[in-house]
Amino acid sequence: MNTKNDSLRISAIILCAGLSSRMNQFKPMLSMSNGDSFIQHLINKLNNVCSQVVIVSGHNSEELNEHLFNTQNEFDFEIVYNKNYKSGMFSSLQMGLSNCESDWYLYHFVDQPSLPLQFYEDFLGNLDNESNWIQPVNEKGKGHPILFDSHVKDLIVRSDANSNLREVNKDSSIIKKYWEFNTDSIFQDIDTPEDYNLI
Repeated sequence: MNTKNDSLRISAIILCAGLSSRMNQFKPMLSMSNGDSFIQHLINKLNNVCSQVVIVSGHNSEELNEHLFNTQNEFDFEIVYNKNYKSGMFSSLQMGLSNCESDWYLYHFVDQPSLPLQFYEDFLGNLDNESNWIQPVNEKGKGHPILFDSHVKDLIVRSDANSNLREVNKDSSIIKKYWEFNTDSIFQDIDTPEDYNLI
């Protein structure tokens, strides 16, 4: 499924605003085995399946802008800056969503770079008119990234900045669909040098 050829517009929101304090290096610019940075690797894959890729910056925003500017001819993306990035991920998600208008949104962490392109193609193949929140799961629990529609986007954007996605998720108007994916890459969370050494 190549969503760029479909009628639905899908925006990917990649959070790159955090402090990376436990890593002691700026996570979006950590290198993959192919030489691409995490953020380059994600943009490259998501350009294949999404109508738009929005990067939310905060900490080290100038360094990130410079890094991405050098690859701008290769990748299609937009950058928005969250001046309140220190208040947490929810504010960055709100900022990203406030700067795009789509039918569906793919909420993605930058420190989850290892999912294959086939994952995204299959995951987006689950879009339907019966649900407005789609999440990969396996026997170990619920993973990421998450897909949600414009209704859920509005709930998030209208929420108090001190709220969080877990609280928004309690809204009874959110109709959830869980998609079975049988590898642990949906739980990838590269927070420390030890985590990084495992990829």
